[in-house]
Amino acid sequence: MADDYTSSGSGSGANQIRAGVGMAAGHSTVAGTGRALSGSGGSGSYFAIQYGTRHVKAYPITEGELSELGTLVGISNLSFSLASVLAGFGGNMFLNLYLSPSSGISPGWKVGMVAILLTSAVFVILGVILVWKGRTKIGKIKRESVF
Repeated sequence: MADDYTSSGSGSGANQIRAGVGMAAGHSTVAGTGRALSGSGGSGSYFAIQYGTRHVKAYPITEGELSELGTLVGISNLSFSLASVLAGFGGNMFLNLYLSPSSGISPGWKVGMVAILLTSAVFVILGVILVWKGRTKIGKIKRESVF
């Protein structure tokens, strides 16, 4: 079974997986491992695997900082979601109150609509503050990290 697989010797980390002659139909082996792959086709079919690398920075972060960042993201998402729902309700009330053919609009509905729209604006502001706080925390972690 010398033809079951080939391995490139270029040193680039590329391996080839080749369907073997004399192997069961539809099976091949991974070069150097002896493990079988199924469904790779008949004789002469192969996969060329090329592994890549890249350099990335890994920042040291404590469990408390990770928890704080997760909480900030979660609360900001909740804040923006509530702002969106309230803006939808307030906009719907505005359209129904001011574009309806009836002339008698209760002042209570106007006050409710304004309150809903103001609350929506407060949630947007809260969400922006939380996003800013999270970005500030990430910036602090990056500044404190030494490479």
